[in-house]
Amino acid sequence: MTAIVAALADTARELAQIAIDQAVVANVNPRQIADAQQKIQEGDARIASGDFVSAIESLSTSMAARLAPVNSH
Repeated sequence: MTAIVAALADTARELAQIAIDQAVVANVNPRQIADAQQKIQEGDARIASGDFVSAIESLSTSMAARLAPVNSH
């Protein structure tokens, strides 16, 4: 079971990084990107400590829903 949750945490991390990469291309506010990157770092620390559920929660808050383009038309 732990292996499955760890894999989900790793996947959440990958998706969060993709969301940030896309936000950079979409001209998202740099402060929002920095905040999302901080959440990824928090998630990485939680993964390293084996707290996979908290890692997933931290990583999910860094995803695209919080990364709105500056010039959304």
